[in-house]
Amino acid sequence: MKTCLSTVALAITLTGCATPNLQGVLPLETEVQQARNAITYRSVPPPRNLRSEQLQSTLDRVVERIRTPAYEACQAMQAQDCQLALNPITLVDDDEINAYVDVENRVSVHTGLVRRAANDEEIAAVLAHEYGHIFAGHIGKSGRNTSVGMLIGAAIGLVAASQGYDPNGDLTASLLETGYNAGSLAYSPEFELEADYYAALILDKAEIDLGHGRDVLLRLAKTSQGRDATGSWGQRAQLMATTHPADDWRIARWMGVSQSIENSRVASPTMDEEALVAIAVSDILNEPLFPNKVSRWVNPENGRSGMTILSHVNRQPECDQVCVVYSNTIYTQDDSQGGVHEVCKFGDGEWNDPISFGQSWKVLFGGCLNPEMTSSD
Repeated sequence: MKTCLSTVALAITLTGCATPNLQGVLPLETEVQQARNAITYRSVPPPRNLRSEQLQSTLDRVVERIRTPAYEACQAMQAQDCQLALNPITLVDDDEINAYVDVENRVSVHTGLVRRAANDEEIAAVLAHEYGHIFAGHIGKSGRNTSVGMLIGAAIGLVAASQGYDPNGDLTASLLETGYNAGSLAYSPEFELEADYYAALILDKAEIDLGHGRDVLLRLAKTSQGRDATGSWGQRAQLMATTHPADDWRIARWMGVSQSIENSRVASPTMDEEALVAIAVSDILNEPLFPNKVSRWVNPENGRSGMTILSHVNRQPECDQVCVVYSNTIYTQDDSQGGVHEVCKFGDGEWNDPISFGQSWKVLFGGCLNPEMTSSD
């Protein structure tokens, strides 16, 4: 029986192995450490504790500010259901701190969230995240995953029944529930990261500092750890902290995307994508050269992003030559493209590719590159 159940358990694991394509650039290790420290030590603004008569007007003001940028960001990214950004958002009279999208792709916000957010911008960050779930089609995907989970749970139940267990008993019911949860939760971490990426692009288009989104994620992380004295939203946000879990990786990813958007705007105000790629490559080829050196960019105009990573450096100081191997990847809404490249230079010359990939390593290990060959190709 153990063998059979293990086989079905493997099926559960495999249903959750999809690789998402729209989460933005990867964070740096330093950002993960910064996020870890921020969860423990960084303070966040105190809640406003608005009066009841202020709640609806506050939500209306935020929706007016975020609705059009959300629609425009969705259109620019060629996402789905963009027109839903123009629909009303419902204020639910509930003191729990929460916001969600229902099965009809309608956004609802609890009065508890509007009351206890530190500012309008934090509410905007939450709304932008919920819009992200809609634009990425997560509601339909969640339904399909749940159905798959229920089928897996049923399969587990049949296996259990075939081994002499009561199909209506507690064990079978527990296994069915396990399958249901496996289906409904299989993609939730990826969904959160994808919705975050949409949210970052929406906030940027609305000219809202992305630091407010980071503060919301910090509140959720602190809430899940019970850090009431350091910025937690407290017991009233436990449900939201469970359904929107935030950890050091998620916060670091937000920080990485935020920094990459800022760097891209400085590097190329016109968002010339060829220029962004060229600048990223130039950044990693500048001294100092070291393995795993990274340069990232995000184009907030269309949601595309990219990373350039220097993977290997080979120097021959006595000949004043160096060759490096780097990978260059561009992430689109539904795929990624890129490749591995090798470039070399002699002395203070320009980076170039004097010999086809792989051949120059043989030359280097056998001696120095011919300066005349380097300058002529």
